[in-house]
Amino acid sequence: MFDIVIPNKWQTKRPRGPPPWPYFNLKGWAYMESLAIALVLGFFAIQVLRLPRNKLVDTTVIRWFGFLIAVAVTLGIKIYYFSSMMMVASCVGMLFGFIWSPVYKEPIKADWQFVAAGSLLVMDPLLSIVVIGVLLGRRPLRRYYSLVFGMIVIVSVIVTYYLDKSDIIALFLLGYYLADVTGERLLQSDKKVMVRKIAYLTTPMLIFTMLFLNRYVYHGFGMQRDLFREGPGVFKVVALTFDDGPNLVYTPAILDILKEKEVPATFFMVGRHVEQHPEIAKRIVAEGHEVGSHTYSHANLLGASGIKVMQEIIRGQTAIEEVTGERPKYFRPPRGLYSIETLEVIENEELSLILWSVSSQDWLGGRWRDIVRNVIKGVEPGAILLFHDSGDFITAQGGERMNTVKALPVIIDTLREEGYSFISVRDMLILSGLAGEETDADVEGQLYE
Repeated sequence: MFDIVIPNKWQTKRPRGPPPWPYFNLKGWAYMESLAIALVLGFFAIQVLRLPRNKLVDTTVIRWFGFLIAVAVTLGIKIYYFSSMMMVASCVGMLFGFIWSPVYKEPIKADWQFVAAGSLLVMDPLLSIVVIGVLLGRRPLRRYYSLVFGMIVIVSVIVTYYLDKSDIIALFLLGYYLADVTGERLLQSDKKVMVRKIAYLTTPMLIFTMLFLNRYVYHGFGMQRDLFREGPGVFKVVALTFDDGPNLVYTPAILDILKEKEVPATFFMVGRHVEQHPEIAKRIVAEGHEVGSHTYSHANLLGASGIKVMQEIIRGQTAIEEVTGERPKYFRPPRGLYSIETLEVIENEELSLILWSVSSQDWLGGRWRDIVRNVIKGVEPGAILLFHDSGDFITAQGGERMNTVKALPVIIDTLREEGYSFISVRDMLILSGLAGEETDADVEGQLYE
């Protein structure tokens, strides 16, 4: 056995232990704060349309005034947060302001459709122009209006997906269409009663959904011993990991930062994305970073058949190996969700299942400051940090990751000031062997050559 000296700066006496059950990652509530601000800002901004003096103003003027308010609010949110989700949240707040006001009882003479179209103009200008054209052509279209609008929505969602745009915008447009088609019929009945029923039904569902996302999605199921979530708590080290790439824009930007800061990382890549951007995948390996598999198409493995799981894992492995020349030794299931079939396949493929202990939750679309605060507050010795260099709210492509790029150098500098060092997942596994079971001497010696 080699005599291995662990640097003093890596050692810590900080107590460690498994998280209590049930476990809620409350550090992620920084994003809930941002969402609440966006919702409230949108809600109160639209109350301007309820002012009593607006009764003397022409309906058409009020309609376009509401459109301009939506543009201004959404543009402000975009500049401050640079997040599609926050823009959608502000629009939802404005639409809710149409239904109820704590102060003004005057009805709003503007069309809520134009407010939604105003928000959409900032999110996706081309899409908004099409929607506004359909709205203005409602009377000429008459009974064909719903059909034409529905076809536009379907085409727009497909185009949005293939152009790698934000899927949250596509979901917003779909919800906009459903509300536009069914809203008038719902509101012909007792409006207050109907709104209360909808609110009573949706509020518990939203709360449950947010708790579920906060606890499980992008934190990962399971505390089993056959997976690796974090390193030993006796060494003041952390490992950076990135999911869903490579991406044509954000992965090179992240690689530039890592190269400048001289920090290693592990990239869990989607096989299909590797085939789309082979040069970026080759660069990751050439610059000394580790690669792991994140399936071939970012498919959900929880509940998938054994054949589907095997195809996703093996095909992803093959795609990465053919491009980079390295067959991944690590696997991370999308969203951290896996099944018995997943464990069987990765065992046969001799893969290590790697999850994480701290999620940046950059997929939620918060500010870069939220990402920094969420990571710094959650870091402990031996932490494996999760970031994304691609992906969106639902899909593995599209979306904005510029806030991740902005947050990364701040996180690296802050953690270094706190005495942390950055190592790869491989080295974290080795340290885990040093802290517990004995590890092969040759592997141990490579850590501090």
